[in-house]
Amino acid sequence: CKSFEKMSSRKYSAVEKYKLKDADYAIVALNSVCGAVKDVVDELRINGEKVGLLKIRLFRPFPYDDVLNALKHCKRITVMDRSESFGANPPIMSEVVNSLKNAKKINSVIFGLGGREIFEDDIKNIYYNMIKNKKQERYVGCRE
Repeated sequence: CKSFEKMSSRKYSAVEKYKLKDADYAIVALNSVCGAVKDVVDELRINGEKVGLLKIRLFRPFPYDDVLNALKHCKRITVMDRSESFGANPPIMSEVVNSLKNAKKINSVIFGLGGREIFEDDIKNIYYNMIKNKKQERYVGCRE
């Protein structure tokens, strides 16, 4: 990372905190879905909701301390995974649980299976279920 920073004059951290500083609720995701999540966070913030996004940029080695420091103040967290791990938590969920050492306030949703898109309304529903402390549907966007 340091050599890339020196060569490119760009610095990237292992996680990106988006409007998390005062957030009561957080969505954790990685890769391309984060753009849509940011749009939803912006819209919800306009309506007075205290929500933020933690974008995971580096999966291995997993940034346990960065995740803990970014999320420890949140009341509830939903982790969005794009893959399933049968017989265990999905990959990102598993690592976030290990980071926080408290699975009670963490929900998991799986989206995008089979290349299906996720829409902003789906992300809003994930948020509204989270704040109501309502059990999430495990799979989002699977209609068949």
